[in-house]
Amino acid sequence: MLAIGPSRSASGHPILLANPHLRWSSLYWEAHLIVPRSLDFYGSTLVGMPWLRAGFNDRLGYAQTNNAPDLDDVYALRRDPRDAARYLFDGRSRPIEQTDVAVEVKAVDGTIRTDRRSYWSTHLGPVVYRTNETLFAYRSVSLDAWRFFEGFYELSHARRLKDYVKTLSRRYLTSSNFTYADADGNILYQWNAKLPKRRDDGTSYELDVPAPGGTHVWRTYHKTTSLPRLLNPRGGYIQNANNPPWFVSLQDPIDLARFPSYVERGDLALRPQLALRMVDGGERLTPDAVLTIKFTPRILLAERVKPALLDAARAVAQPSADLRRGIELLAAWDDQVAAASVGALVFQRFWDTYRAAVKQPYAVPWDSKRPVETPSGLGDPAAAVPMLEDAVRWVRSTFGSESAGWGDVYRYRFGDIDLPGEGAAGLYGAYRVQQFDPAPGAKRVAGWIDGQDGIAGFGDAWVMLVHFTNPVQAQSVLAYGETSRRGAPHGRDQIGIFARRALRPVWFTEAEIKAHLDREYRP
Repeated sequence: MLAIGPSRSASGHPILLANPHLRWSSLYWEAHLIVPRSLDFYGSTLVGMPWLRAGFNDRLGYAQTNNAPDLDDVYALRRDPRDAARYLFDGRSRPIEQTDVAVEVKAVDGTIRTDRRSYWSTHLGPVVYRTNETLFAYRSVSLDAWRFFEGFYELSHARRLKDYVKTLSRRYLTSSNFTYADADGNILYQWNAKLPKRRDDGTSYELDVPAPGGTHVWRTYHKTTSLPRLLNPRGGYIQNANNPPWFVSLQDPIDLARFPSYVERGDLALRPQLALRMVDGGERLTPDAVLTIKFTPRILLAERVKPALLDAARAVAQPSADLRRGIELLAAWDDQVAAASVGALVFQRFWDTYRAAVKQPYAVPWDSKRPVETPSGLGDPAAAVPMLEDAVRWVRSTFGSESAGWGDVYRYRFGDIDLPGEGAAGLYGAYRVQQFDPAPGAKRVAGWIDGQDGIAGFGDAWVMLVHFTNPVQAQSVLAYGETSRRGAPHGRDQIGIFARRALRPVWFTEAEIKAHLDREYRP
């Protein structure tokens, strides 16, 4: 997700980009919900979820990416040595609660048996493991998140920043990075979590926490507004690609030291590094420029390791024909995974083999002081050279030619629609994240595979861009369409748009909707 503020927008109006990634079989779908004088919200959700998770109205919009808050603890409770049915806490002996459950199970032959099981619980939560001396009790925010979807319901009714922040502050929504933009010119990043307030005294909460008493047992939660956030940053942009909150903006870093040690830490992966490098700067961006960023087929990994690989390969005194061919392909390759990119298949095979075989693949590991310049180089150039040679042979034998283009192998396929694919997994530093599943004929497919139910593929699928002009302007695309029913008219009518790096207009006003109706009915 990406938000561009007025200072970086060519129009002076914020731009919001939403682009979540899941397996295509998860089935995003779009809807526009209108209740006169109450609600007018367009967005997406997943099949089976009761409300829209991301989208916009005429005043504001928002989207989410994954974050990693620690919402769970396992407490180690000492069992009472005098009574195995009790445990000790704060110097008191407490009873272990036991629940007996019986379930009737019908077997294949039609007979019915009764399965019985007993479950134990403590005042801190259910027992997930036990020994003769210790009970391990699970305490989780998720066990008390029954108002979760109410949070999305209320967010969709927000009309201004104050309403939006108030809803997030109720902590109905227990996790996710939220990015927001509105017609008043605000952009906001919020690392959102219903985060337990723990004693931050050096105790590790990663494994079981000793709990002889309540010292390390949480009872309250951090205020949402006290967690990592950026409101209208000076740099004029916010980005998140599932990365920790410290790398939302290069211009406006969030100080990690201001927050407890159990707030999410971690390295900055190549994908968000590429996002930051593309958006950071002083130029003013148009919606078309944001779409160019979104759909770039560039992969950052190639820029980090290909020069070192070529240097090592060219240093071989008597290179084989396959090694010479590998050098030629990579030297001419454009460092992209576009449909026409030749050499990308050889590089992908090389890296997959090399990364699995070498303990430290990079010469320079990731460095928090140089977050968008590292990692780089090759940790073991001598091992890399024969793997490049082998990659040429493997691509040739698998796909018919080492000169095969990326889109010759990776395909968007929906019945008789068969288009060249683009993009790669995020681990290669791709911002156009796309993964394809094996299909007959040595191809890789996102879409329909003959003989298989469901939709193959992972990554980019639903993309939405909102420009908060007056009136609001929005575009979106849903790669696999609004239905998974093969033969339905809207099951594959957007894949061509998606494949050519485009979006379609969102028909938001009543007049636009009326002009594009398939049918209208009243139940």
